[in-house]
Amino acid sequence: MEAISWETIRKINQFHNQGMANIVWAYATLAQPNKHLMHAISSALIASVTDFDPQNLSNTLWAVARFG
Repeated sequence: MEAISWETIRKINQFHNQGMANIVWAYATLAQPNKHLMHAISSALIASVTDFDPQNLSNTLWAVARFG
């Protein structure tokens, strides 16, 4: 999972909103928090949160809440 996290961080700017939502959801579902990945995704999400559709926003917020 660590290698996947670092590769995701490296390519974070290539993901669309649904892709980022799916990544956060997957890590939360697997209970595999990664501080560096969550920081990178959080920064990317802040920049594009107004472009999220309701389902992606809901999934992302659920995942963030799950990590506490």
